Amino acid sequence: MKTVIGGEHYLNYAPIYLYSLKKYYPDVDVKIYSWDAIPANVAEALEFIECEDCVEVKDYSDYPDTPNHIAASRWILGRDEFAGYRYGYIGDVDMIFMPPPPEILKYNQVHIDQIRACYSNKKRCHAIADRLTGLHFFEVVKYFDAVEDKVEEYLEKIKDAEYNWSNATPQTDPPCDEELLYRIVKESGLAILDNCDPWFRRCFGLHLEIARIENPREKRKALLANEETLNAVIAFNELYSTDATFQELLGMLSVDMQNEIDGLYEFINGQDDIT
Repeated sequence: MKTVIGGEHYLNYAPIYLYSLKKYYPDVDVKIYSWDAIPANVAEALEFIECEDCVEVKDYSDYPDTPNHIAASRWILGRDEFAGYRYGYIGDVDMIFMPPPPEILKYNQVHIDQIRACYSNKKRCHAIADRLTGLHFFEVVKYFDAVEDKVEEYLEKIKDAEYNWSNATPQTDPPCDEELLYRIVKESGLAILDNCDPWFRRCFGLHLEIARIENPREKRKALLANEETLNAVIAFNELYSTDATFQELLGMLSVDMQNEIDGLYEFINGQDDIT
């Protein structure tokens, strides 16, 4: 399991992501590549959860230092980063995992078999641009046999700060990094699953973007209307309120991160009408 991050705020997500992942999936190997030096408080938190080697600073000096280029760089991770593994998974770092079921590996294996592909993902429904989701599971050898040339092509293209990989009409501003993944997969000749059935994308945790939305009441209603996401909310509540190690870890992170997680707990446990 791998991803790429940059910036102090996203680096403060890393210990939360890693702690919840290792708590529920202790056998999963994980590596997070960072564009930036690891802040002292994050280094302390990584040592506390025994994940010092899980975050690696990587040289991205050839690329434009923009949030969207940082996000897009996860899709140009190459075969070498996944060498020796049968399966790979690239996702979002602003995630708190929940205990299985569903189990990440088994679910995605079934999904690959059902759609007869070498990867598990789908085209986002109702998006303006053509995009896949930001959760991308694949069979390493078969996947890179198919996409390696395109990965290397776009690895060079996105070094140009003026290059816009958006396939929307009109183009999105800025282009979404998931559009780049769509291009890589589509132009490699792999089939794209276009299906709005939520069964095709199971929820393995709670995406922390819900703490930053503009309309929390409407989002809360949508969350609790979704049985699967509700299970993730229940798991988060238990982690937050009963796991002393998680609270100690949270105390090591930035004040902004502490406020975001505390606010998330208050947000999903609001007392206003949610029915």
